[in-house]
Amino acid sequence: MKFRQEQGKVWEELPFRMFYFGKVEEKSKNTKRWHKEYIEVFYVRQGELRLFIRERHYFLHKGEVIVINLNETYSAAAEPESEILVIQIPALFLKGYIKKEEAFFSQNQCQKAEEYIGKILEEMAVISEKKEFAYELELQSKFYQLLHKLLLTYGSAEKRSKDTAHFGGQGRLGEILNYMQENYAAEITLESLAEEFGFSPVYLSKMFKKYGDMNFKQYLQKIRLEHAYHDLLNSNQSIGEIALKNGFPSAKSLTTAFKQYYYCLPSDYRKNDTDRIGNQTAI
Repeated sequence: MKFRQEQGKVWEELPFRMFYFGKVEEKSKNTKRWHKEYIEVFYVRQGELRLFIRERHYFLHKGEVIVINLNETYSAAAEPESEILVIQIPALFLKGYIKKEEAFFSQNQCQKAEEYIGKILEEMAVISEKKEFAYELELQSKFYQLLHKLLLTYGSAEKRSKDTAHFGGQGRLGEILNYMQENYAAEITLESLAEEFGFSPVYLSKMFKKYGDMNFKQYLQKIRLEHAYHDLLNSNQSIGEIALKNGFPSAKSLTTAFKQYYYCLPSDYRKNDTDRIGNQTAI
């Protein structure tokens, strides 16, 4: 069986992704998914969530949480009246704390969320719904609280060693990722990014490789591809228009990068996209 890498919704103002699953407007084909760069947290606010992970079925009810590691294949389904909060956390945030990326979390078995975790997730949901002034800052604050508690509660036993360096302080990592998300379509260079945040280009380059397992150019291209992917599925713009909008110099450069990352042409993916929509609310 072939597995498809899922792409989450891009939330440009924040260094993580957050969306609801289970509502009528959130529909997609019930196929197996996997992520290369994201850890996922599912939190059931209302209703029930059904998951199929490594040949096992899981049923989550209100107040329960499940954590899905990198490269974990799974499928999920929920009734339309259910309300499931999904948080996608870039692996970069955890590489400084846990050595083995394939074991960021020691288990993904469904378990009752601790009161503190449930409280944070519920607060994030309420903040995102109200969207009051500067709510993005409050959400980021809650996000870092969530990261800390997830590491303490679900983290793998093999924590980072004492001599593992911080990426200019973990808070700086979030700032850099945020900056790249906000300016991905502009001309960003390693030198300009290093100057913006007070690092030397050599040091910044080493930190990308150490914590991101990729260099600066690869990471920037990944961000641009994710935005191009979003536009490809949600607009009628031409491939050339999408390329220029998202920082690629031409349709050819976008096509080449897209094929390397998603293993198909953007035109072919757009043509086959109608098959992704099903009658059952699922991911």
